[in-house]
Amino acid sequence: MAGDEQTAYAALRYLTHKGIGVPDDVRITGFNAFDSWPFSVPTLTTIHSPAYSLGYRAGEALIARLDTESFAEKEIVLPTSLLVGETT
Repeated sequence: MAGDEQTAYAALRYLTHKGIGVPDDVRITGFNAFDSWPFSVPTLTTIHSPAYSLGYRAGEALIARLDTESFAEKEIVLPTSLLVGETT
């Protein structure tokens, strides 16, 4: 699994250039599901993460910590989804 889709696309391009089969020899999964994920050949499997919501919630948490001066841990879980393409 790549840390982001740009890395996944780079790996896909490199492996294809070297004659290594994707997904037959190596499977690739991206992260963040940019709008271009279905247009790679083969199509990229990726995990959709709600980037806007993640940033918004992080900002809220930071402001709350500054207001209350509390550094208690708080778990925030946001939904993600797997978008299955042809690279896995």
